[in-house]
Parts: sequence; structure tokens; C-alpha cells
Amino acid sequence: MISLFLSIGMGLLIYNISKNVILSVIEAILSFIPISEIVIKVVQNVLGKIVKPKLIPKMDLSKGIDKENTSMVVIPTIIESRKKGRRTCRKVGSILSCKQI
Repeated sequence: MISLFLSIGMGLLIYNISKNVILSVIEAILSFIPISEIVIKVVQNVLGKIVKPKLIPKMDLSKGIDKENTSMVVIPTIIESRKKGRRTCRKVGSILSCKQI
């Protein structure tokens, strides 16, 4: 909302200077993205200084992952030949055979 108001304000400022409606509308549209980026950076910077980070409690996985917390991982691949398919299966197999938590 802030960036929208600032962008419209810039458009009105250009209109007061040039008295050209088309130029002021184009300026308001083109200035919206840069103004919104500046507003986002300022808000993030201010909130980063005001709000203190909170620690997220760790999950106890010493006994393994229970059924409620399991998930499925889908790896999208394009396999062009058998050779590349075998190579992809070996890579995925090495990932799956890593040390279990």
C-alpha cells in the first residue's frame, strides 16, 4: 500500500510539473516496482532490528522418524537414454543409502 501511494504521489508530482497526463501515468506505473523494492527493504531492515529472532525447538529423532513425520520426496528427471537412467538411479540410490537419522 505504501509503495502504491508513493507511486501515485510521484505521478501527481510529474503531472504538476509537466501537466501531461500520459507522462504522469507512465511514470507512476514505471516507478511502482522500484518504489516497492525500496519499501520492502526498509520495512525488512526496520523489522529486523525491532523483532528479535526466536529459537525453534528441535525434534527428537534419536529413536528414528515416526510415521507422523515421514514424507515423500519426488525428484523430477528427464531420462534421455538407458545410460543416463542408470546413472540417475545410482545417484538417487547413493542419496537414499546415506546415514539415516
